[in-house]
Amino acid sequence: MFYSSYEKLGKGVIINVSSVPGLQYQKLVPPYAAGKGAVLSLTRKCLKITSRVILGSML
Repeated sequence: MFYSSYEKLGKGVIINVSSVPGLQYQKLVPPYAAGKGAVLSLTRKCLKITSRVILGSML
């Protein structure tokens, strides 16, 4: 995984951007909501892999 090499060096930043449709179904934009949901799922998985994840906030 790309992140692995940077983790060994103690460097690198990955920024995931999501929005409200990723948390709750939005009738008019299902593909967009699915993509944002996938981003949130990936971020949650990263939290289980390493403790070096910084969570921001959602506006």
